[in-house]
Amino acid sequence: MTASFAQAGAPALACQVVPFRYVINSLEAAAVQLCEKVPLQAEEYDRVKSESEFRGGLALPLGVLLGLLAAPISPFLLPVAAAVSVGLIFQSHQLRQQSRRLLAMCLQLGYARSPLLDGFLAAVKRMRLPEDASAGTWSAALAVAATNLGDWELQTQIMDEFYPGLAAEEPKNVLDFLDFLMINDPDGVWVAVEGLRKYGRKVSDTYPTEPTPVA
Repeated sequence: MTASFAQAGAPALACQVVPFRYVINSLEAAAVQLCEKVPLQAEEYDRVKSESEFRGGLALPLGVLLGLLAAPISPFLLPVAAAVSVGLIFQSHQLRQQSRRLLAMCLQLGYARSPLLDGFLAAVKRMRLPEDASAGTWSAALAVAATNLGDWELQTQIMDEFYPGLAAEEPKNVLDFLDFLMINDPDGVWVAVEGLRKYGRKVSDTYPTEPTPVA
C-alpha cells in the first residue's frame, strides 16, 4: 500500500495518516477478481476467510453452551468454557488477518484492483503537489482527495490520524495542513482547527473556528 502512495509522490511520513485498515476492508469487494486471474489464490482466500467466519460465529454460542454444561458440575470449569470461546475468537482474528494479507499481496502484484484505492490515488495525483511539499501539506491533500471522492469516513479518519501524529512532530506541519485546507477545502478548516486544539496543538487565531455563515 505504501508503495502505491509513493508512486503518487506522497512521502512515507504522509502515508502514516492513511488508515490502511479501512482501505484493506474495502479490498474484499475486489476478491472476486481473483477467480479469473489466480484461481488457486482465490480458493485459498475463500478457505481462510470461511474458517475465520466459522470460528468467529461459533465462539459465543459454544462458550455459552459449555458454560451451561459446566456450571452444574463445578463453577471452576467456567473459566475453561470462557477460554475456549476466547481461543476461537483469537483464531478467527488471526485467520482474518491472514486472508487480508493474502488479498493485499494479490493487489500489490496486480491480480486485482481496488476501485477505492485507484480513485483515491488518481485524486491525489491530480493535485500535482510540488516535490518539496511537507508531510502536513500531503496529509491535507489526502484528506481533500477523500472529500472529493465523497468518502467522508475516510476523510475523517485521515484527519484523526494527523492530529495526534504528524501534527505533533513539527509545528510547520500544522501550518501547511491548514493552509492547504484554506485553499482547497475552506469550509472544513474550522473542523480541523477544533481537532488540532483538542490535541493541544497551537493554532493561530487567523483560522476560522466556526462554519462560514450561509448568505
